[in-house]
Amino acid sequence: ASATLSNLPVTEQEMLQGLFTSPASARESACFSRSIHGWTPTGSASHRFQDVSRQGDGSLLLDGEAAAMRTSLRKRVKAFICKENYWAHDVHWQADGGGISTDHLPKLSAQVESFLNARLACEMHALAKADAAQLEARAHERFGLERSALFVGREAELHRLVEHARTGTGALVVKAASGAGKSSLLSAACARLAALDGARPAMRVLVRFCGVSRAASSAVPLALSLIAQLDAIAGHVPTVAKPGDADADGQGGGADTSLETLRAQMAAALQRASRGCRLLLVVDALDQLVEHATPSERHVALLGWLPAPLPDGVCVLTSLL
Repeated sequence: ASATLSNLPVTEQEMLQGLFTSPASARESACFSRSIHGWTPTGSASHRFQDVSRQGDGSLLLDGEAAAMRTSLRKRVKAFICKENYWAHDVHWQADGGGISTDHLPKLSAQVESFLNARLACEMHALAKADAAQLEARAHERFGLERSALFVGREAELHRLVEHARTGTGALVVKAASGAGKSSLLSAACARLAALDGARPAMRVLVRFCGVSRAASSAVPLALSLIAQLDAIAGHVPTVAKPGDADADGQGGGADTSLETLRAQMAAALQRASRGCRLLLVVDALDQLVEHATPSERHVALLGWLPAPLPDGVCVLTSLL
Protein backbone atom coordinates (compact mmCIF):
# COMPACT_ATOMS: atom_id res chain seq x y z
CA ALA A 1 0.00 0.00 0.00
CA SER A 2 1.14 3.57 -0.64
CA ALA A 3 0.38 6.55 1.57
CA THR A 4 -0.90 9.96 0.58
CA LEU A 5 -0.50 12.58 3.33
CA SER A 6 -2.62 15.71 3.52
CA ASN A 7 -0.83 19.07 3.56
CA LEU A 8 -0.77 19.86 7.27
CA PRO A 9 -0.15 23.54 8.16
CA VAL A 10 2.80 22.61 10.37
CA THR A 11 4.63 19.37 11.01
CA GLU A 12 5.10 17.79 14.40
CA GLN A 13 8.86 18.09 13.94
CA GLU A 14 8.59 21.86 13.49
CA MET A 15 6.45 22.11 16.62
CA LEU A 16 8.97 20.10 18.62
CA GLN A 17 11.72 22.51 17.55
CA GLY A 18 9.64 25.67 17.84
CA LEU A 19 6.37 25.80 19.75
CA PHE A 20 7.18 23.37 22.57
CA THR A 21 10.73 24.66 23.21
CA SER A 22 9.76 28.21 24.18
CA PRO A 23 7.63 28.98 27.25
CA ALA A 24 6.65 32.29 25.65
CA SER A 25 4.99 30.37 22.80
CA ALA A 26 2.15 29.36 25.12
CA ARG A 27 1.11 33.03 25.25
CA GLU A 28 2.20 34.19 21.82
CA SER A 29 0.84 31.36 19.66
CA ALA A 30 -2.67 30.37 18.66
CA CYS A 31 -4.14 27.06 17.54
CA PHE A 32 -7.23 26.70 15.36
CA SER A 33 -8.29 23.05 15.43
CA ARG A 34 -10.73 21.44 13.01
CA SER A 35 -12.54 18.12 13.54
CA ILE A 36 -14.30 16.60 10.54
CA HIS A 37 -17.45 14.59 11.26
CA GLY A 38 -18.83 12.05 8.83
CA TRP A 39 -15.73 11.85 6.61
CA THR A 40 -15.62 8.91 4.21
CA PRO A 41 -12.77 7.80 1.95
CA THR A 42 -14.93 8.21 -1.12
CA GLY A 43 -15.09 11.24 -3.34
CA SER A 44 -12.49 13.19 -5.26
CA ALA A 45 -11.49 15.41 -2.31
CA SER A 46 -11.15 12.76 0.42
CA HIS A 47 -7.33 12.75 0.47
CA ARG A 48 -7.18 16.55 0.82
CA PHE A 49 -8.68 16.47 4.33
CA GLN A 50 -7.42 13.26 5.91
CA ASP A 51 -4.32 11.08 5.71
CA VAL A 52 -5.25 8.00 3.70
CA SER A 53 -3.67 4.79 2.53
CA ARG A 54 -4.31 3.56 -1.00
CA GLN A 55 -4.90 -0.18 -1.10
CA GLY A 56 -3.88 -2.60 -3.82
CA ASP A 57 -7.31 -2.43 -5.44
CA GLY A 58 -7.13 1.37 -5.60
CA SER A 59 -9.51 2.02 -2.73
CA LEU A 60 -8.69 4.49 0.04
CA LEU A 61 -8.70 3.83 3.78
CA LEU A 62 -8.15 6.21 6.67
CA ASP A 63 -4.54 5.97 7.83
CA GLY A 64 -5.12 4.97 11.46
CA GLU A 65 -1.52 5.58 12.56
CA ALA A 66 -1.47 9.08 11.12
CA ALA A 67 -4.87 9.85 12.67
CA ALA A 68 -3.64 8.70 16.08
CA MET A 69 -0.50 10.86 15.78
CA ARG A 70 -2.61 13.87 14.82
CA THR A 71 -4.95 13.30 17.78
CA SER A 72 -1.97 13.01 20.13
CA LEU A 73 -0.42 16.21 18.73
CA ARG A 74 -3.73 18.07 19.09
CA LYS A 75 -3.92 17.04 22.75
CA ARG A 76 -0.34 18.17 23.39
CA VAL A 77 -0.95 21.56 21.80
CA LYS A 78 -4.20 22.05 23.72
CA ALA A 79 -2.47 21.20 27.01
CA PHE A 80 0.50 23.48 26.28
CA ILE A 81 -1.05 26.58 24.78
CA CYS A 82 -3.00 29.18 26.76
CA LYS A 83 -6.66 28.24 26.98
CA GLU A 84 -7.81 31.53 25.47
CA ASN A 85 -5.57 30.94 22.43
CA TYR A 86 -7.05 27.58 21.49
CA TRP A 87 -10.15 27.37 19.28
CA ALA A 88 -11.85 24.16 18.15
CA HIS A 89 -14.24 23.91 15.21
CA ASP A 90 -16.52 21.04 14.25
CA VAL A 91 -17.21 20.70 10.53
CA HIS A 92 -19.17 18.15 8.53
CA TRP A 93 -18.31 16.13 5.46
CA GLN A 94 -20.44 16.97 2.45
CA ALA A 95 -22.73 14.22 1.23
CA ASP A 96 -21.27 14.38 -2.29
CA GLY A 97 -17.76 13.76 -0.93
CA GLY A 98 -16.50 17.01 -2.40
CA GLY A 99 -15.31 18.67 0.79
CA ILE A 100 -16.34 20.02 4.18
CA SER A 101 -19.00 22.44 5.39
CA THR A 102 -17.92 26.07 5.48
CA ASP A 103 -20.35 27.68 7.90
CA HIS A 104 -17.57 27.84 10.53
CA LEU A 105 -15.40 30.15 8.42
CA PRO A 106 -16.88 33.52 9.54
CA LYS A 107 -16.31 32.58 13.18
CA LEU A 108 -12.81 31.31 12.40
CA SER A 109 -11.96 34.54 10.57
CA ALA A 110 -13.16 36.63 13.51
CA GLN A 111 -11.05 34.56 15.92
CA VAL A 112 -7.93 34.95 13.77
CA GLU A 113 -8.50 38.69 13.52
CA SER A 114 -9.08 38.98 17.26
CA PHE A 115 -5.87 37.08 18.08
CA LEU A 116 -3.73 39.07 15.65
CA ASN A 117 -5.14 42.38 16.90
CA ALA A 118 -4.34 41.36 20.48
CA ARG A 119 -0.77 40.37 19.55
CA LEU A 120 -0.24 43.60 17.62
CA ALA A 121 -1.52 45.61 20.59
CA CYS A 122 0.97 43.81 22.87
CA GLU A 123 3.84 44.46 20.47
CA MET A 124 2.93 48.13 20.11
CA HIS A 125 2.74 48.46 23.89
CA ALA A 126 6.17 46.85 24.24
CA LEU A 127 7.62 49.15 21.59
CA ALA A 128 6.19 52.19 23.33
CA LYS A 129 7.89 51.16 26.57
CA ALA A 130 11.21 50.20 25.00
CA ASP A 131 13.94 52.81 24.90
CA ALA A 132 16.37 53.41 22.06
CA ALA A 133 19.03 51.09 23.51
CA GLN A 134 16.61 48.15 23.73
CA LEU A 135 15.33 48.69 20.19
CA GLU A 136 18.90 48.91 18.88
CA ALA A 137 19.90 45.68 20.63
CA ARG A 138 16.82 43.82 19.35
CA ALA A 139 17.45 44.91 15.76
CA HIS A 140 20.95 43.43 15.81
CA GLU A 141 19.82 40.27 17.60
CA ARG A 142 17.19 39.68 14.90
CA PHE A 143 19.78 40.29 12.17
CA GLY A 144 22.10 37.76 13.81
CA LEU A 145 19.38 35.13 14.08
CA GLU A 146 18.63 35.49 10.36
CA ARG A 147 22.31 35.06 9.48
CA SER A 148 22.89 32.09 11.79
CA ALA A 149 19.97 30.22 10.22
CA LEU A 150 21.89 30.12 6.92
CA PHE A 151 25.19 28.96 8.40
CA VAL A 152 26.67 25.53 7.60
CA GLY A 153 30.11 23.95 8.05
CA ARG A 154 33.29 25.67 9.30
CA GLU A 155 33.21 23.73 12.55
CA ALA A 156 36.88 24.38 13.31
CA GLU A 157 36.49 28.16 13.04
CA LEU A 158 33.20 28.08 14.91
CA HIS A 159 34.74 26.03 17.72
CA ARG A 160 37.62 28.50 18.07
CA LEU A 161 35.23 31.46 18.34
CA VAL A 162 33.05 29.70 20.91
CA GLU A 163 36.06 28.69 23.02
CA HIS A 164 37.42 32.24 22.95
CA ALA A 165 34.05 33.56 24.07
CA ARG A 166 33.87 31.08 26.92
CA THR A 167 37.45 31.12 28.18
CA GLY A 168 39.56 33.58 26.19
CA THR A 169 40.76 37.11 26.89
CA GLY A 170 41.04 40.22 24.74
CA ALA A 171 39.78 40.40 21.16
CA LEU A 172 39.71 37.67 18.53
CA VAL A 173 39.55 39.05 14.98
CA VAL A 174 38.00 37.24 12.02
CA LYS A 175 39.67 38.54 8.86
CA ALA A 176 38.39 37.54 5.42
CA ALA A 177 37.34 38.95 2.07
CA SER A 178 33.97 40.56 1.52
CA GLY A 179 31.24 37.94 1.10
CA ALA A 180 33.24 35.15 2.75
CA GLY A 181 30.66 34.73 5.50
CA LYS A 182 32.15 36.63 8.44
CA SER A 183 28.77 37.89 9.66
CA SER A 184 27.24 34.41 9.43
CA LEU A 185 30.18 32.91 11.34
CA LEU A 186 29.91 35.42 14.18
CA SER A 187 26.13 34.94 14.24
CA ALA A 188 26.54 31.16 14.37
CA ALA A 189 28.96 31.54 17.29
CA CYS A 190 26.34 33.53 19.21
CA ALA A 191 23.70 30.91 18.42
CA ARG A 192 26.02 28.08 19.51
CA LEU A 193 26.76 29.86 22.78
CA ALA A 194 23.06 30.32 23.46
CA ALA A 195 22.43 26.63 22.76
CA LEU A 196 25.28 25.55 25.03
CA ASP A 197 24.20 27.81 27.89
CA GLY A 198 20.51 26.89 27.68
CA ALA A 199 17.96 28.57 29.91
CA ARG A 200 20.60 29.82 32.38
CA PRO A 201 23.18 31.67 30.27
CA ALA A 202 26.73 31.73 31.62
CA MET A 203 27.46 34.97 29.82
CA ARG A 204 25.84 38.10 28.49
CA VAL A 205 26.26 38.76 24.77
CA LEU A 206 26.01 42.18 23.16
CA VAL A 207 26.12 42.14 19.38
CA ARG A 208 26.43 44.85 16.74
CA PHE A 209 26.59 44.45 12.95
CA CYS A 210 28.14 47.62 11.61
CA GLY A 211 26.00 49.25 8.94
CA VAL A 212 22.76 47.49 9.91
CA SER A 213 21.40 50.54 11.74
CA ARG A 214 22.14 54.24 11.87
CA ALA A 215 23.60 53.96 15.36
CA ALA A 216 25.93 51.20 14.15
CA SER A 217 27.12 53.02 11.05
CA SER A 218 29.77 55.15 12.74
CA ALA A 219 31.99 54.62 15.74
CA VAL A 220 30.74 57.14 18.30
CA PRO A 221 27.00 56.30 18.13
CA LEU A 222 27.91 52.61 18.20
CA ALA A 223 29.97 53.05 21.35
CA LEU A 224 27.24 55.13 22.98
CA SER A 225 24.57 52.53 22.15
CA LEU A 226 26.67 49.78 23.72
CA ILE A 227 27.26 51.87 26.84
CA ALA A 228 23.52 52.49 27.11
CA GLN A 229 22.77 48.75 26.76
CA LEU A 230 25.43 47.87 29.34
CA ASP A 231 23.97 50.41 31.75
CA ALA A 232 20.50 48.91 31.26
CA ILE A 233 21.86 45.43 32.02
CA ALA A 234 23.48 46.67 35.22
CA GLY A 235 20.45 48.76 36.24
CA HIS A 236 22.58 51.89 36.14
CA VAL A 237 21.07 55.26 35.25
CA PRO A 238 22.91 56.33 32.08
CA THR A 239 25.07 59.41 32.35
CA VAL A 240 25.76 59.67 28.60
CA ALA A 241 23.56 60.53 25.66
CA LYS A 242 21.38 57.73 24.29
CA PRO A 243 21.72 56.63 20.65
CA GLY A 244 18.57 58.54 19.77
CA ASP A 245 20.12 61.74 21.08
CA ALA A 246 22.71 61.85 18.31
CA ASP A 247 22.61 64.86 16.03
CA ALA A 248 21.74 64.75 12.36
CA ASP A 249 25.24 63.57 11.46
CA GLY A 250 25.11 60.75 13.99
CA GLN A 251 27.96 62.17 16.04
CA GLY A 252 26.36 61.85 19.48
CA GLY A 253 24.67 65.22 19.79
CA GLY A 254 25.82 67.22 22.78
CA ALA A 255 27.51 64.27 24.51
CA ASP A 256 31.23 64.40 25.27
CA THR A 257 32.55 61.98 22.64
CA SER A 258 36.27 62.43 23.10
CA LEU A 259 38.27 59.21 23.00
CA GLU A 260 39.23 59.50 26.67
CA THR A 261 35.64 60.05 27.79
CA LEU A 262 34.23 57.19 25.70
CA ARG A 263 36.93 54.83 26.94
CA ALA A 264 36.33 55.75 30.58
CA GLN A 265 32.56 55.42 30.24
CA MET A 266 32.92 52.08 28.45
CA ALA A 267 35.30 50.75 31.10
CA ALA A 268 32.88 51.65 33.90
CA ALA A 269 29.90 50.20 32.02
CA LEU A 270 31.74 46.94 31.29
CA GLN A 271 32.75 46.59 34.94
CA ARG A 272 29.17 47.04 36.14
CA ALA A 273 27.57 44.72 33.56
CA SER A 274 30.11 41.91 33.97
CA ARG A 275 29.74 41.51 37.73
CA GLY A 276 28.91 37.89 38.45
CA CYS A 277 29.03 36.70 34.84
CA ARG A 278 31.15 36.64 31.71
CA LEU A 279 30.46 39.28 29.05
CA LEU A 280 31.01 39.05 25.29
CA LEU A 281 31.01 41.94 22.81
CA VAL A 282 30.50 40.97 19.17
CA VAL A 283 31.21 43.73 16.64
CA ASP A 284 31.01 42.70 12.99
CA ALA A 285 32.47 44.56 9.97
CA LEU A 286 34.70 47.10 11.70
CA ASP A 287 36.02 48.15 8.29
CA GLN A 288 32.64 49.79 7.62
CA LEU A 289 33.20 52.12 10.56
CA VAL A 290 36.59 53.13 9.19
CA GLU A 291 35.15 53.61 5.69
CA HIS A 292 32.44 55.98 6.94
CA ALA A 293 34.45 57.66 9.68
CA THR A 294 34.94 61.42 9.72
CA PRO A 295 38.49 62.68 10.24
CA SER A 296 37.77 63.23 13.94
CA GLU A 297 36.44 59.66 14.30
CA ARG A 298 39.20 57.67 12.63
CA HIS A 299 41.11 57.24 15.89
CA VAL A 300 37.97 55.76 17.46
CA ALA A 301 36.71 53.49 14.67
CA LEU A 302 38.89 50.42 15.30
CA LEU A 303 37.69 49.76 18.87
CA GLY A 304 39.61 52.75 20.21
CA TRP A 305 36.75 53.30 22.66
CA LEU A 306 37.48 50.02 24.46
CA PRO A 307 39.66 50.08 27.58
CA ALA A 308 42.97 48.24 27.45
CA PRO A 309 43.22 45.77 28.99
CA LEU A 310 39.59 44.71 29.10
CA PRO A 311 38.07 44.04 32.54
CA ASP A 312 38.26 40.45 33.79
CA GLY A 313 35.57 38.27 32.27
CA VAL A 314 35.10 40.51 29.21
CA CYS A 315 36.15 39.45 25.72
CA VAL A 316 35.52 40.56 22.13
CA LEU A 317 34.77 38.86 18.82
CA THR A 318 35.11 41.11 15.79
CA SER A 319 35.62 40.96 12.03
CA LEU A 320 37.05 43.08 9.25
CA LEU A 321 38.35 42.84 5.70
